[in-house]
Amino acid sequence: MKNTKEKEKICANCKYIAWLIGVGLGLRCSHASKRVKGEMPPLIPSKLHSCDLFEYAVKQVPVEKDLELEKRIAALDYDKVIAEVKLRHQKK
Repeated sequence: MKNTKEKEKICANCKYIAWLIGVGLGLRCSHASKRVKGEMPPLIPSKLHSCDLFEYAVKQVPVEKDLELEKRIAALDYDKVIAEVKLRHQKK
């Protein structure tokens, strides 16, 4: 089975998927436009399926690199930091 990624626009990542497999009802789409009163939500053929009603279940936030932070981390003398931590720990 293909591993799904969080950014793929497939039903497995959609906020409208209803995982009803544990109770024997399969994957269902809970989008309001697909619901019919008195009936079960429609089946989703596969978690890899997608449709035009797709909405991310988890908000996708673009990640920007903090170049200044990366420079400061790269410049750290880890041996010095470890020595300071050990020294503080010994004083306690």
